[in-house]
Amino acid sequence: TAGVCADVDGSGTDARLSWADLMTTDGHVIYITSNFSSASAIRSFDPSTGDVRTVVPTVGWGCGDGLLGSGGGFGYAYGMTYYRGRIYLANAVCDSVREINLATREITTLVGRSGIRGVTGTVAPNAFLNGPVAIAVGVGGDGLELGETNEGFVRSIR
Repeated sequence: TAGVCADVDGSGTDARLSWADLMTTDGHVIYITSNFSSASAIRSFDPSTGDVRTVVPTVGWGCGDGLLGSGGGFGYAYGMTYYRGRIYLANAVCDSVREINLATREITTLVGRSGIRGVTGTVAPNAFLNGPVAIAVGVGGDGLELGETNEGFVRSIR
């Protein structure tokens, strides 16, 4: 229905996305974050069929690790990339990089600590982050590259 702000799985014009913010792809399917109100979800769009479905269900904006919906959450993602069955999120709200395993729907913190903002010279997982907003898979699939807006630099996570 036009004008309705809701996430609805379906095909073609039957599908709905609310607050679609970020997109990444595995080469076949497009993954889209849907950030609405106090919750976030990840949806997929298959261009070959027109199907939209929920891959990661709506969860609260928490920063906890674990299975999504039972303590694990990712809040509002500012950057997203896909690599080998996993989605990586740059999360400035949680000052961390989050990994979602699409097969198990488990979320873990790769680097950073919720509520502790800063910059350290240490490597993941003990480094502190300050406003990560952009993320990409490194050249040749080697690690992740992370952009931090508050510090104004790019950091490699290996």
